[in-house]
Amino acid sequence: MNCIQIPIFFMRVICPYVPLLSSLLLWRCGPFQMGDWLKWALVSVVQFVIGKRFYVAAGRALRNGSTNMDVLVALGTSASYFYSVCALLYGAVTGFQSPTYFETSSMLITFVLLGKYLECLAKGKTSDAIKKLVELAPATALLVVKDKGGRCIGEREIDSLLIQPSDTLKVLPGTKVPADGVVVWGSSYINESMVTGESVPVLKEVSSSVIGGTMNLHGALHIKATKVGSDAVLSQIISLVETAQMSKAPIQKFADYVASIFVPIVVGLSLVTFFSWYISGILGAYPEEWLPKNGTYFVFSLMFSISVVVIACPCALGLATPTAVMVATGVGANNGVLIKGGEALERAQKIKYVIFDKTGTLTQGKASVTDAKVFTGMGRGEFLRWVASAEASSEHPLAKAIVEYARHYHFFDEPSATSQTPSRESTVSGWLLDVSDFLALPGRGVKCFVDGKQVLVGNRKLMTESGIAIPDQVEHFVVKLEESAKTGVLVAFDDKIIGVLGIADPLKREAAVVIEGLLKMGVKPVMVTGDNWRTARAVAKEVSIFSIIPCP
Repeated sequence: MNCIQIPIFFMRVICPYVPLLSSLLLWRCGPFQMGDWLKWALVSVVQFVIGKRFYVAAGRALRNGSTNMDVLVALGTSASYFYSVCALLYGAVTGFQSPTYFETSSMLITFVLLGKYLECLAKGKTSDAIKKLVELAPATALLVVKDKGGRCIGEREIDSLLIQPSDTLKVLPGTKVPADGVVVWGSSYINESMVTGESVPVLKEVSSSVIGGTMNLHGALHIKATKVGSDAVLSQIISLVETAQMSKAPIQKFADYVASIFVPIVVGLSLVTFFSWYISGILGAYPEEWLPKNGTYFVFSLMFSISVVVIACPCALGLATPTAVMVATGVGANNGVLIKGGEALERAQKIKYVIFDKTGTLTQGKASVTDAKVFTGMGRGEFLRWVASAEASSEHPLAKAIVEYARHYHFFDEPSATSQTPSRESTVSGWLLDVSDFLALPGRGVKCFVDGKQVLVGNRKLMTESGIAIPDQVEHFVVKLEESAKTGVLVAFDDKIIGVLGIADPLKREAAVVIEGLLKMGVKPVMVTGDNWRTARAVAKEVSIFSIIPCP
């Protein structure tokens, strides 16, 4: 940044009001006052050392037969600087002290450089976000070693940079996927929120695609690497953002286009201004009293001519555009939003709709059981134990919420529960029943045998497909849950529905505030969800969203 501007500003604004400093600056040192010497020396450094970049860029543009903002900056600041030098030398020869405009030249360069600095700062904030993306990829990977017959004979840890397409990699629970690939063995839930923004873990089975940098939550997987290096999804995202940093916003491109026409016009107007005032003065069109003391028509006209050039200098545009980009990019990066250049920001003002996913976006993505109703003579504790046993083998977030609720009830809320703190081993598996033939049915629920008896836990679709009738009282209870923004989970035992669990996903505290802000801006919020229609409508009503798009 231009630190030399500080003493220049101090001499111009502060010193005249401090008698001691003012007298020091007015002290004559040779043909000039001390203040003139200091300002001339300091501004010369600003003009030709710090401002050298504008002369270089302007010269390059002129050699290419075009003009841009750099030409205007160089022209405007040079006019102010050289006029001030001429006025200073003229005063030394004639004794007439003409006003100088050294501060104008320095201030213009400082403001434009401030804009460039803010632009670099914006890129730096986005670069920090890029670094976080790079850190998503694990440094090492477990390579599955095979013999010539294709049989696994061991594992070896390698650097992730050495992964080749078609390599078979092992992904342990709680570790990151080292490369884009396809699952060839195992099943697990993958947290893809760091790449896709979706907070709900995604089930990955054989033939499912996985993205490098995402987190494997539970089961072990063998994946076959398909894309590595620059072809990987993560690398493409990083490349996209880096490319966006180098692009100009449309308004900046438009400004350069205007400059190519504007600069010649400004120079022409400046010349017209000079000759108009000069000729008018000679012809007596204005009184001589308008001239400064000991001034001439030439100097008087030159002052107006230079003013036209200086005023046309685009310091406001050079500062305003990068500042807007900096603020928007910085706020976006801090909130995990990577903005693809200035064009995206400009187009954002035309947004009419904002589409929200429900789970994990409007809601916290942390399901919890709020209701458990049994429709038979089975005890509540026994009912929850059967349900938890069936769901314990599932890695779905709703299943984990059910197991945690049942576990807490079994050890702490049930009348027969002991007052002693249970051991970790007993809370994990000691209280669950034996399960066989477990089958997870995506989008419907689970089916298995618990102690030799078939248990189904899921939605209406699962029950209908299994030929299980839903009694009116059960349907009424489920509808009531859904109208309260909860998800109803049906439990069937030996082809008969015995109970229902109500599961809620609380809204984020800021959800309603964000929606209210969008509505005030004239932007219409829309919610997209694959959840039950009644549940979706109840959630939307809580945050004042009136448009819902169902997703299969």
